[in-house]
Amino acid sequence: SSVLNALAALAILNQAKTSEPARQVGSEMIFETSKKDSPVGLIARIAGGIIFKSGDQYFLVGDFKEPCCFEEFGFQDPKTLLKDAFEILPLSVIDSGRVDRLPWTIAVAFQGEEGAREVYRRFVIYRNSSVSERLTGLVREVSGTLSINNKSYVDARWLAMTPQPIWEIVRDQILKCL
Repeated sequence: SSVLNALAALAILNQAKTSEPARQVGSEMIFETSKKDSPVGLIARIAGGIIFKSGDQYFLVGDFKEPCCFEEFGFQDPKTLLKDAFEILPLSVIDSGRVDRLPWTIAVAFQGEEGAREVYRRFVIYRNSSVSERLTGLVREVSGTLSINNKSYVDARWLAMTPQPIWEIVRDQILKCL
């Protein structure tokens, strides 16, 4: 579709702007960096929700699609904060080993609390605060791979270069009821 082609073009343009070493593996470009050279935020999916990591800060972005025990994933349960609707919710780590084992799969160029809000604007359905499988799937489909310290991530750093009004057009097209 034209949306996929436009997003693929944006991803390629962003990759062309980087000065990071790249290598071709099949039809995919793999970029390599270290966190200190190019700070990135990381995204993990648990219970249908998003956990966003920026440095030593962690945020729940959007809402879960199924019940979740925060302690199982290494976080203090923020149940007292969950009474009201939220876009992002700061999380406190109680077991860094469990947090490190989360399935961190997507790298973005967003940082801090504002970065968590940007992840919300890019991946969450506003009317119900659930994470869109269509939007996350689209980002996975059009993005390359980023290697950080020998770990591979979906390289979605190009999202930071995509103006929000353009992304809103993409969102609207992807989220249309079929």
